[in-house]
Amino acid sequence: MGRMFAVFCLLTATAAACASRAREPGEATLVSLLAADAAWRQAMVCQDPDRLKDLMAADFRLEPADGAQPPADRDTWIRTTVEEMDFGFVDAEFHEIEVGSGRGVVHQRMHLQDWYWLGRPLPANYDLVDTWEWREGSWRVVSRQSTLAED
Repeated sequence: MGRMFAVFCLLTATAAACASRAREPGEATLVSLLAADAAWRQAMVCQDPDRLKDLMAADFRLEPADGAQPPADRDTWIRTTVEEMDFGFVDAEFHEIEVGSGRGVVHQRMHLQDWYWLGRPLPANYDLVDTWEWREGSWRVVSRQSTLAED
């Protein structure tokens, strides 16, 4: 099972990487943005620090859901994701997606199943607002605002 999951992660990341990298600035479209968003979600589940770093802007900021934690930068977010979390299933329900002038904003509800942080279960649903920018020929996520969803 572990080997099949690793192959799945590799194939999904490769396909998403091809779709999220466009050759021309004019290709910064809804389709390429959604491909980058899917690649980012898959890199989280696969806990692939190199792919996460590739998809995230160097100046990335996370605004945490609980407000008790300070905002996290890219390196902190990647380290936490890769070293401190255990992942199960992730699904996204898109509410609104805006794309234009090299910038995209994705409003979604993320459903988590079997996610743990430092051995503690995480809440199942979050409302997210991810802001992406078209940089150096591909989409890079520059910020995430996370709010606990009302179930």
